[in-house]
Amino acid sequence: MTSIRIVRLRTLASGVLGSAPWAFLAIFVFFLAVRWPFRADYLVNWDAVQFALAVTDFRIEAHQPHPPGYIGYIALARAISTVVSDVPAALTLISVVSSALAPAAFFLLARRLFTVRHALVATLLFGFSPLLWYYGNVALTYAPEVALVLLFVWSAHRAATEGQVRDLLLATLLLALLGAVRQSAMVLTGGVWLVAAFAFPWRTRFLAGAALAACIAAWAVPLLWLAGGLEAYLHESAALAEAAGARTSVFTSPISGVGRNLGIMLAGVIVGLHVAPAIIAFAHVRYGNAWALLGRRERWLLAAWAVPSLVVFVLGHTGQLGYVLLVLPVAFIWLGATFALIDRSSEARPRLPVRALRTVPPLFGSMAALLIVSVVVNFTLPRMVYGFATSGLGRAAQHEMAGAPADNPASEYFADHPAQSPLAAAARQYSIRDNDRYWSDVIQYLGRLDPDKVVILASTGGPLMSGSFRHVGYYLPEHRVYGIGLDAEGIYGQLFVAAGGQSTYSMENMQRAHERLWLPSGARWIAIPDGDLASLLSPGLHRRDIEMDSGATITLVRVDEHRIVMFEEASDGEVQIVIR
Repeated sequence: MTSIRIVRLRTLASGVLGSAPWAFLAIFVFFLAVRWPFRADYLVNWDAVQFALAVTDFRIEAHQPHPPGYIGYIALARAISTVVSDVPAALTLISVVSSALAPAAFFLLARRLFTVRHALVATLLFGFSPLLWYYGNVALTYAPEVALVLLFVWSAHRAATEGQVRDLLLATLLLALLGAVRQSAMVLTGGVWLVAAFAFPWRTRFLAGAALAACIAAWAVPLLWLAGGLEAYLHESAALAEAAGARTSVFTSPISGVGRNLGIMLAGVIVGLHVAPAIIAFAHVRYGNAWALLGRRERWLLAAWAVPSLVVFVLGHTGQLGYVLLVLPVAFIWLGATFALIDRSSEARPRLPVRALRTVPPLFGSMAALLIVSVVVNFTLPRMVYGFATSGLGRAAQHEMAGAPADNPASEYFADHPAQSPLAAAARQYSIRDNDRYWSDVIQYLGRLDPDKVVILASTGGPLMSGSFRHVGYYLPEHRVYGIGLDAEGIYGQLFVAAGGQSTYSMENMQRAHERLWLPSGARWIAIPDGDLASLLSPGLHRRDIEMDSGATITLVRVDEHRIVMFEEASDGEVQIVIR
């Protein structure tokens, strides 16, 4: 009986995965082992903290998480956290597993387009991409997003080419599941589903569309209920879209905004592909168009996958390097097609000057070179960038980027200071070990302070980075943490407060900063973990700076008799925090 069950499971796996279920499993296990030792211990940025907060207290109005909601992702993390008993670890585990699943899913798709040999080469290169490697080790949604996208595109391609209804239904289910994890990805890749659906009769399309609507409703209805209804959900989504789009959209910032989007996307391409575009370009010039190896339907499907995302990311909003991960597999499919083209060419073997290398196949040599560069980039580039940003030269460059002070004295927010510059704070999240050391130092030190006598002023960040407010409020719920920053009108002051695991963070409270901050009656010290905020302190205050090996600096300010903290413009035009 047991042997019969094993045969049935093999038959089922072969029906779903094709003729290579063991290759799929082997790739998954291999990359799971590669990712596991390098996973992050601490949350890396503002969004990651908001996901962690949402696992225990789902409130979209407080951006726990931020719109559009990510309800499937949060629900999965909540289920896993009941087993591992650690929310950040549960979120990171999802990314680790997803980033191992992504290359395995990529192989399923690639082997439908190339030979197994070229599919494996492209899969290895994609799996070792520094961009996938990084997002596979941190508590963000981009790794599960790309894993689901690849499974969805693979099933859609099967449906479009083989005409099996089961494949179309599988693609429908995966697209809806993708929407539960990351709603924007479902919208941007929906064209792939249309390409697959149009390969079927209209009746099948209608039934598949109805199934898609039902699957989406299965997570959309609970999401809207948790958000307080459709009106409240749309209000919060529109508020965030307006705030984010004001700096990046072609309609509001046609030059600086689009330039910012292009800059982030270019950085993502450089990190994700490093020298691969040079190989693609060289092969295109010497051997021809690699896309010609793909069929017409495949080209339409890949275009439906990549083009909408690229248009939205360039003209609308690109929040961080992880956005590029949604379309990065298309580039590696292009690379796989390039290798297939080179292999088929009679001139593929270059004349190498070193005799010992003349027997090295071009495919193997190119793959080995790309793998080596991938590993080197992954382990050195983030540390190098972070090292530059924390150096005196990096702080000076950051100060020059800030430009001349604006009329608002809060422009001094960009001032140079001995602790972490905004550039360093932005780069730190991409160097996982540096980020872990930094937050370990900050949280351990602040955690030793008496929450009845010490309050924390934490920055809410700025255009280049996110401040400490979310991190400190999450990791130290027993402390009272005030979020200090710029409001929607560019006024500097107190925006939010976090205490007891609760936060007043909202888009509404971001509209107006409070110039006066009333401290609790027992407060004797103010602790400030952000260098940009500490740089605004009046020189006359009684203060001391605690410097740590990780580069973190905690500034302690003594509170004497009175309990009012306010921001005001001094006679020299600088902003000061004054204890009165």
